[in-house]
Amino acid sequence: VNHPGLKTIRDYVYTGLRGKVPEYAGNALLLVLLNYVWLPPWGQFWRYFAVAVMAFLELFFLTHAWRPPAFMLQLGDTVYQALPNLVPPHLLPFQLLSIARRLSMSLNIFISQLAPPSSRSVAVQDQQTQQQIAHLSQAANRVDAEASSLLQLGLSPFSGDRDNTQKLRDGMTESLMMSTVRSSPE
Repeated sequence: VNHPGLKTIRDYVYTGLRGKVPEYAGNALLLVLLNYVWLPPWGQFWRYFAVAVMAFLELFFLTHAWRPPAFMLQLGDTVYQALPNLVPPHLLPFQLLSIARRLSMSLNIFISQLAPPSSRSVAVQDQQTQQQIAHLSQAANRVDAEASSLLQLGLSPFSGDRDNTQKLRDGMTESLMMSTVRSSPE
């Protein structure tokens, strides 16, 4: 710690708290804002719980000397023996906090991705619906343009001859109506 004049444990604790309280207050405020605006309400408790656990863990490491319980030491030794290149033989408190932060972020992302589609925010659903409507409108316009060009291509031999063009149109209309009547089950 690069703060001159710190002599007692109490001085270090208060200095640490002055640095961490605004950080966690800002994180909590941002989480409340994101839950209100963007994140789905599903899993909201677990997101708040993850932030509270992180704050508690940071406060615990700030105020206590950490000695892991015996079962955690045995578990860590077993994991280290099984995967020596993956896990270091010991973790310092700041390393545990770093891992806990990553796990907390992963948990928040997992909860957000796990949310059922019905609980996703209305704004996201509306945006997706608008995109789908725009895509459908573009497809309908392309099909209409292709149908018009095919009709013009079919009528091109009769261009300039109004009587034959009208007979052709009447025949096409009658043919469409007859095929509709034949395909009707009634």
